[in-house]
Amino acid sequence: MVQAPCLLSIPEQIEHSFHFSPHVDGPVITAVQHILELIIGAADPDMLSVLRDPFSIEFAPEDPALKTLEPLFDAISKEFLSHQIAQPGVCMSLLAALVMRIGRIRHRQGLTLEAGSTRKAQLIQKFRALVDERYREHAALGVYAEKLGVTVGHLTRLCREVLGMSALAVISERVVYEARRDLVYTSDPIKALAWKLGFEDEVYFSRFFKKHTGLSPGQFRQQGRDQVARKRR
Repeated sequence: MVQAPCLLSIPEQIEHSFHFSPHVDGPVITAVQHILELIIGAADPDMLSVLRDPFSIEFAPEDPALKTLEPLFDAISKEFLSHQIAQPGVCMSLLAALVMRIGRIRHRQGLTLEAGSTRKAQLIQKFRALVDERYREHAALGVYAEKLGVTVGHLTRLCREVLGMSALAVISERVVYEARRDLVYTSDPIKALAWKLGFEDEVYFSRFFKKHTGLSPGQFRQQGRDQVARKRR
């Protein structure tokens, strides 16, 4: 539980829900993460962890840091409502500035990537982009390593160092994320979902899914729909 004033950041592929007290007020921004990562990756790759790590920051009521963030939230809101030419680009640029300003605050807390890690951050960024493009192909890890110009061992060590998981786990996590979303928010048969995710055998897909979630696809679908129904009541 966090107390206001505070800031919450939830990156993509992180399942979450919120329970707000009755008088909570404040802005909520939703953005396409991979586009924002391209902007920030070009400007300052060390700040990519601000987008990829879920976190919360609680502020003291008179914390000067709040005054550095509030104008950017206001500017994003005004630009979003303006409907002027280049509005999406301006919004994303302002949002990138907000993310990097938050990165400064996290840096003071010792939570951002250390200086000198730029090359590592860039390589991980490229790997995750490749995974987004090719996770349905179930390509061998060597295919990704070759595309990135590194060895399989180096890619695995880097993933463990930066992301806290193996390179294979990154790929599996991406497949499982897509499977979870499709199971809950579509009515497609499980066999069709398996094929969509690159599994020729529905049984193998079910084993893979249960290994990573502890539930069969059918059980997860029912559980997820029950949760969605409860939230809508």
